[in-house]
Amino acid sequence: ENGDAPTELFIDGEDLTPVTMSLGSLSVTGADVSFLQAIEENMGDEDAMGQAVFSKLYENPINPPYDGFSMKDFAVEVAGAAFAMPEMTGTIERNSDGEPVKFVTKPFTMSLSADPEGGEAGASLAGALSMVGYEKVELKGEGVSNYDPKTDIISFSADDNFLEIVDGAKFSYGGKIGGYNAYSKAIGESMNFDDMSEGAEPDPAAIQEAAGLLIFHNMKIAIKDESLVDRIFNVVATQQGQDPEQMRNQAVMMMGMAPMMAQQVGADMNLVTELSSAVSAFIAKPGTLTIAIEPKEPLAVSTLMEVSDPSQITKEMLGFSATHKE
Repeated sequence: ENGDAPTELFIDGEDLTPVTMSLGSLSVTGADVSFLQAIEENMGDEDAMGQAVFSKLYENPINPPYDGFSMKDFAVEVAGAAFAMPEMTGTIERNSDGEPVKFVTKPFTMSLSADPEGGEAGASLAGALSMVGYEKVELKGEGVSNYDPKTDIISFSADDNFLEIVDGAKFSYGGKIGGYNAYSKAIGESMNFDDMSEGAEPDPAAIQEAAGLLIFHNMKIAIKDESLVDRIFNVVATQQGQDPEQMRNQAVMMMGMAPMMAQQVGADMNLVTELSSAVSAFIAKPGTLTIAIEPKEPLAVSTLMEVSDPSQITKEMLGFSATHKE
């Protein structure tokens, strides 16, 4: 509990940069004793505490050592660049055996803003935001997932899972994926948090091996444009001294050539043609781009990894579809 009193830190450099942080409240319900001990034993060392907390979380990622959390009025300001999150709340529902069966992240908002007079970071961020026509960036999101511990399948609907850039674009996602706990555990085992704190990267081979444990029943991603495509073309065209509309037309033409390029590497023409047509339409007249896979039988990622001939990964095999709606 930090109330209204901000904490001031400093970033090392040629000149010390003040970092102001404030947190109205943070609460955790149903916390496992070992999780609380990991925090308590490292109270004097922020890096050690972070490593200990992440290590506990990744011991069994599908079964976090708490039943819920709530964070209110979190804010960070660094030399004129400011991040704010009024509230974020998450809950975990469990069955009679104590196994998690539902994960909920309640609707939240967060924002990134800049004061060009507040310092170098603020001036830099303000310039970047103005290039895409924003005074500040506001994000909204929420998430609801259901988990079956007996089958190790997690499912989530695109109606309840999204991240939205206000006055930009809304990214929604849904799916049904098996092997999720096995994948999460393998990811956790592949990470050495002591090494990562020193700048080491996770082992790519281990990450790939973990991904092979996933089994896709279906998956859908939808992007609803609300101005972001226009903003991107305006920025890139301005930087390159071109007309935005002309650059957009060039992008559409390049996407139209994708099937010919794919044919040279042996990719499935039906899949590539449908994808390129939908993306071309989305670029030309932004609306909603939806990409989905719905295989007739659950499809293991390991099966895809074993395919040596790209022509074997077909539209029919994936149950692939790509559509654009104005």
